[in-house]
Amino acid sequence: MQMHSIHSTIPALVLFLCGMVAANAQGTSVSNSVPIAWTDYHVSSQNISIQLPKLPTMRSLSNACTQVEGASYYAYADGVGYEFAWRAKSTDPIPDWCDKKEKFSKNGFTSRIDELKEQNFAVEPDTTIAGLSAKVLRTTTGDPKTRWLIWDKDRWFELGITSRTGNVGEAKFTSGLNLTSSKGQEIGDGADIVYGDPDDVITVYPPRLADPLVIVTKPRARFTDAARQSNFQGTVMLRVVFQKNGAIGDVSIIKDAPYGLGNEAMKAARRIGFLPAVVNATPVTVTKSVEYSFTLY
Repeated sequence: MQMHSIHSTIPALVLFLCGMVAANAQGTSVSNSVPIAWTDYHVSSQNISIQLPKLPTMRSLSNACTQVEGASYYAYADGVGYEFAWRAKSTDPIPDWCDKKEKFSKNGFTSRIDELKEQNFAVEPDTTIAGLSAKVLRTTTGDPKTRWLIWDKDRWFELGITSRTGNVGEAKFTSGLNLTSSKGQEIGDGADIVYGDPDDVITVYPPRLADPLVIVTKPRARFTDAARQSNFQGTVMLRVVFQKNGAIGDVSIIKDAPYGLGNEAMKAARRIGFLPAVVNATPVTVTKSVEYSFTLY
């Protein structure tokens, strides 16, 4: 029996965000800000590098039952959420315990394109990234999002931008992907928390009455071995500060669960990628409750 925390994928992102506790741009005790410095980050297992404005957070995309190994990375800078993901064919055999087995193929790539179409992404003419043909998709409603998908033999890549200001430095971002590179800082497991901008880089938007917090990516929380062995199911409720500078601030437990699941939920919440809420054209800090559910199926 396999256990997972309930999570979601873009754009549904069902976070169980349960109401605003505070909406105040002042008084946050944790800044978690770093300067914007575009840097080459190296993924050694794939011998590739990608330029990002800060050390990103990472979430695993590996799935032994579909013969996939991979990871997704997120970084925030100047009002923009940047994402990069890779998926490759695993060299490990599919485990016998898998209820549903599926060999790695291009089907996953085409299924992702179909998924984005269902999420109000429109297909645009192909472009070229890192010397390969790239599919381009943009949202037709809501906050502007752009995704580029690239197939490369037994692996594929996805780059993404989410921004309220539309076309933001796309060429700089996409040109930073190198598919045969050993240069750059090793990305490893990425940052433990989403980093925001210094106070002098806070984005000011065109006048709007209000724009809510936008969740771009939510890593799932890990089930602990102790919870698995005890067949535990339950929830953890957290209070999370989403700072105006794009950083995750304080994270605290409202409702805990045994077997270390509260701690795992906090680790995951610190890596939530988001665009800050906006009031009167200015980003603001808000505090929301976030629920992580742990289920057996």
